[in-house]
Amino acid sequence: MALALDNNASWNEGGALVQTYTHSYTCTGSDLGLIVKVSLRTDAGITVTGVTYVKGSSVTAMILEDQQTSGDGGTQVYIFTMIAPDTGAHDIVVTKSASGATNEVTTHAESWTDVHQTTSWSTADGASGTEAGNLNPAHGQTISSGEILTGIANGRRTALTLTAGAGDTELSNVTNNLTPGYSSYQAGSGAIDLNCTKNTATEWAYSVIAIKPTAVAAGAPLAGSLGGMGVGW
Repeated sequence: MALALDNNASWNEGGALVQTYTHSYTCTGSDLGLIVKVSLRTDAGITVTGVTYVKGSSVTAMILEDQQTSGDGGTQVYIFTMIAPDTGAHDIVVTKSASGATNEVTTHAESWTDVHQTTSWSTADGASGTEAGNLNPAHGQTISSGEILTGIANGRRTALTLTAGAGDTELSNVTNNLTPGYSSYQAGSGAIDLNCTKNTATEWAYSVIAIKPTAVAAGAPLAGSLGGMGVGW
């Protein structure tokens, strides 16, 4: 079976002075995998401390796969994952280390069907910097045929925009004051480049992870190798 996008949603959390954000999200289908990506801008040393999936009284902590933070600590991205979320509408809850007066958050959720239930993801990878133009540090994510590379980018500047490049399928592009959170994916094999570009020089961070289909044999080597393969966000 091939990976297929089940659902996706995004939320601009605004400037609400709260510590948690709660959103209803619906999954359908079989062999499900759920990914939640969070972008955060802060001047107060705030971080995202966790994401949970809530079904009634059952609360499951999602797994933090990667966190990337710009040099000044103010621009952050996170990727959380969960295998076999329950179908139907349930809550995704994002928790920060504090409420904070100067922080903007965007949350992006996506679910996929026919995800391998044991060898589900590559090793997540990302980077941060201040360059303008294509977010193109010397990092790579090499994937196998049938896999999907998905990721999130975040920048920090008034009137900053993040734009999809060749080959990208944009899932969401949500701006919260100074924080545009951009989520996309791309299929293929070999070194995959998620071609997100930004229109001005500013702090930025990105993170990517590959999704593995049920066709991958249990115990098969993970792709997701790093190092100079030319993936750029």
